[in-house]
Amino acid sequence: MRTSLKKHLWVPIIVSLACGGGDLASPSSIISEGASHILSSAQIVASVAVTLPSTLDVGDSTIATVVASDASGQVVSGHPVTWSTRDPAIAIITNQGVVSGISVGSVIIDAAVDGVTGSATIDVAPVTSQQQSLTATVGSIVVSLGQYTATAVGQTTTATAVVTSTTGTVMTGIAITWTSNNERIVTVNGLGNVTARSFGLGTVTGTVGTVSNTVPYTIAPPSLAPVATVALSTNTNPLATGGTSQSTATLRDSVGALLTGRLVTWSSSDSAVATVSAAGLIQGTSAGTATITAVSEGQVGTLPLTVVPTSIASVVVTTPSTTLQAPNTM
Repeated sequence: MRTSLKKHLWVPIIVSLACGGGDLASPSSIISEGASHILSSAQIVASVAVTLPSTLDVGDSTIATVVASDASGQVVSGHPVTWSTRDPAIAIITNQGVVSGISVGSVIIDAAVDGVTGSATIDVAPVTSQQQSLTATVGSIVVSLGQYTATAVGQTTTATAVVTSTTGTVMTGIAITWTSNNERIVTVNGLGNVTARSFGLGTVTGTVGTVSNTVPYTIAPPSLAPVATVALSTNTNPLATGGTSQSTATLRDSVGALLTGRLVTWSSSDSAVATVSAAGLIQGTSAGTATITAVSEGQVGTLPLTVVPTSIASVVVTTPSTTLQAPNTM
């Protein structure tokens, strides 16, 4: 392996362009397309410097970084950057500056800021025999996410993968290439760090050689996220016969965010012991045990309830008024 990072993406020190939206550009459109990552001020750009690792293996990816400066050498930020490649048959580049090796050769990568262009050369090298030997024995890859749903833009999670050989043995130390099907919705870097970019449905794919596995990733506002758990509580348990207790259903999505405004259906396992209203108000009917259940969007929460006889607070005894007369004595 050379200095390529198997999309273990090289972290730039000055300006990182790995985040943001944009799809992988095709070789036929890479020169004409290029979009723009916003770098901030009204300074006039005088020079543009592009930094890349010197070598990249075929099939690997890395990140190009750019620094724009004015005539005094001060860094200029807030100006759009347009990326292009001189030879898309050797390497292509995304709108975010992610360079991918296509075939063996040397290629120049350009970054243009306000009409001023900076360039850097990268050599794309063949995959080493050691890499070929490892990837040739991969039988399957199973990708999983820490969370499969995000409820806010910018929320993050981590993708992991279990790689097994053709004989069923778990393989370690295997470089995994992570990709997103739509970087406007979700991005993933070479370490498997996943970031929600906008609301929508995206996918994250882990690849080793020719073997890959894809999982869905949904970014939806809390009001649209589906119910994942239902937790019940009540302010009185045990409950006296004839007494009432208000129960509460707490709904959360898959990442633990509180959900409101959802339909909840209530029921009791034994109405002879306790009943529950459509609003979750429980009434004890007779001594015994029952289970109170709340269902929302197919998710179920239960609450064991005990009903006890009404306690006797006090006993008052009354007797008729009696007058006693002392006996006559002589």
